Amino acid sequence: MSLPPPYRPLYLDGPQHPFIVLEGVSGIGKSTLAWALADRLGATSLHTLPTPHAGWSALINERLRALPQFAFYLSGLLHAADSIRLARAVGPVVADRYASSVVACHAAVHEVAVEEVAHLLEPFRPYLETPTRTFYLSCSEAALRERLAVKRDAKQDDLDLFAIPGRLARLLANFRTVQAADSTAVALDTDGKSPDDLADWITPPTWRPRVLNPVDTDAVIRDGGAVGRFPGEIHEGVAWWLGAGFVALTSAPRLAVGSDGGPVTAEFFRRLCRGAVNAHHHACRVTAIDGIAEDVFLAYVRSRRPLASAYLAATDGPDGTHLVRIRLYDADDLMLQEDTGLAAIRRMIAEDRVPIPVSDSARGTIEHLAPTAAEAPA
Repeated sequence: MSLPPPYRPLYLDGPQHPFIVLEGVSGIGKSTLAWALADRLGATSLHTLPTPHAGWSALINERLRALPQFAFYLSGLLHAADSIRLARAVGPVVADRYASSVVACHAAVHEVAVEEVAHLLEPFRPYLETPTRTFYLSCSEAALRERLAVKRDAKQDDLDLFAIPGRLARLLANFRTVQAADSTAVALDTDGKSPDDLADWITPPTWRPRVLNPVDTDAVIRDGGAVGRFPGEIHEGVAWWLGAGFVALTSAPRLAVGSDGGPVTAEFFRRLCRGAVNAHHHACRVTAIDGIAEDVFLAYVRSRRPLASAYLAATDGPDGTHLVRIRLYDADDLMLQEDTGLAAIRRMIAEDRVPIPVSDSARGTIEHLAPTAAEAPA
């Protein structure tokens, strides 16, 4: 659709910051996660139905028939797109619902096909901002009931999920349909995961590397793990990716992680441990030893073979940066090589296949061990 100048979206010069959308049924935890993400990213957070539309929705739902009701929500969506465009010029944006909710919810309420509502929206899509990623949140019905039971600001839409026969089933089916057609979609099961767990994975430095916080994988993923100047070439999220990728690749049931204990490596150390325990459903048991010399740590690992391990250290550079090194060792105490897993981990990161957080029942554990205890004989 060719729009006359007054109807065209206004674009600002300069880089566009990430735009993250959270989708899913009412009560699933979108708002709570949106707050957590906005806090971590320093992002603008908004709802798809922004002011002034938000205050009118109850009356609109009560008094308008289906088509003018759709026009109202479309108006809110277009208004939100204008706000998002402006906010993206300044920093990241997190949206609680977006176009997918307009389609899925309207179709469910009026019991029409998703494709029919999508067809109504289609001429206006060029006006909308395209998300960097759209996370489709899901959970079990039992978990959803629990969350709605404690939701303080429950609205009529929340109550209707279980009060109106078939409403929840239609919504879930509709979201599956729009998700399947969404090139920005990422499915995210929230069962057993706290908002912090989910935010840890979504936000930099732990979210998809090529989208929010990229690295040159060929330059950084090398020499048995990762090497790079910090800040600059490497960031803390690389440690998460290495931990998750290493455990997923090797199915390691146990992993020892050592660190030099310096302030630069502290967050790298924490991220690698958390990445390892969140690798698929391996429930890896991590022994974390912070502030231990590398030779002492490797002696500890050798005395307990077979045991996979990782060691992190940093040295000061002349320009105020630090050289961070992360080395990965297999269960036989051999440093990871290109043909024994390093190339596969590099591909995993480059292709956005880093494992997402798992539920509490599948997550591994982290046991912190004092360096003096590690020096004791096995």
